[in-house]
Amino acid sequence: QQHPAQSQCLLHLLGGPADDDPGGPVVGPVYRVMTILGGDDHRTTYLAEQVATRGLVTLDIVKPSTPEDGGAADFRARLAALKQFDHPNVARVVDGCITPAGDFCIIALYVSGPPLDRYCDKRG
Repeated sequence: QQHPAQSQCLLHLLGGPADDDPGGPVVGPVYRVMTILGGDDHRTTYLAEQVATRGLVTLDIVKPSTPEDGGAADFRARLAALKQFDHPNVARVVDGCITPAGDFCIIALYVSGPPLDRYCDKRG
């Protein structure tokens, strides 16, 4: 179920325009937010659709926990490394950004199924 207030918050965070299409708001010209997959006080993960290809991605918005996290330069370096990582059993990171609010956004291809931590917990 889509949460309009949180989707509008995401639009504000990413600085993208809202679209009046009933299919969901558009984040920038690229992603249409479909629903919230999960989150906590420091992270929210959204399911989104790439507008041009209609492929599914996740938008993972992460609040830096402390200024000592390494900041923007560290995030960009980690993002570059994640984008180069290629393994058939790991969701591929395709993009990322730092929002105007200073939060980190990691965009990965969507993989259907339970979150990895729940999958591992079930299998001991």
